Amino acid sequence: MEKPVCRCDNCLAKITDCESRLKQAMETSDFATVDKVFTKIVNDNVDIDVMLKREARRLHLRLEKELDIRNFIKSVTHVDNYKTIRKSVKILTEK
Repeated sequence: MEKPVCRCDNCLAKITDCESRLKQAMETSDFATVDKVFTKIVNDNVDIDVMLKREARRLHLRLEKELDIRNFIKSVTHVDNYKTIRKSVKILTEK
């Protein structure tokens, strides 16, 4: 059986506030916004909903990888050497 959760009003208000801010940040799908809110929640050890935390972690990782790929593509906009192009394609497919 599940144990009942008993929290003080201040703790419950803090958890509810953190969960709502995280949901709003996740709706933006912006890495900087999600990263700022998610890392603050993790660093403060706020006990938010487990499913919400899992989804936020997945979205955070996905957005981080997406940003990494976009930055890599911007860095190789013009390449003269064929071997460098092949290496860049290999690195991009690995990412």
